[in-house]
Amino acid sequence: MRNSTKVVAALGAAALVAAGGAAYTAANSVPGTTTQGYGATTVTGVTVATMAVNPATNPTNLSTIVYTVTGDVSTTTFTVTLNPGGTQVSVPCTPVYANPTTTITCTPGGTVTMASIDGIGLTAYKAPA
Repeated sequence: MRNSTKVVAALGAAALVAAGGAAYTAANSVPGTTTQGYGATTVTGVTVATMAVNPATNPTNLSTIVYTVTGDVSTTTFTVTLNPGGTQVSVPCTPVYANPTTTITCTPGGTVTMASIDGIGLTAYKAPA
């Protein structure tokens, strides 16, 4: 009987953790504003100083995403991943290397509407030495 009590208690605790995790996930929301997106993280070797999401001549469409990064990134390749409408689109980026700042311009190959973008990710890749 004692082992049954432990199993039931463990299952109960697991259910509470799962319910709590679902509650935290469901509580996340993003207000409808004119901000197209913002994100921050820490990575080694690249520091993003600025990010601009620029509309095209038709302001409902994306023209470019431009980053300014600091540090020596002269041997780093950059790409952006967009998530328009739930699908991932890889966008090539063209860096203009300068020290101490580098400007990275990323231009999608096709039409991407601003409203459809629900995620933007910058990837910085440096091949191992």
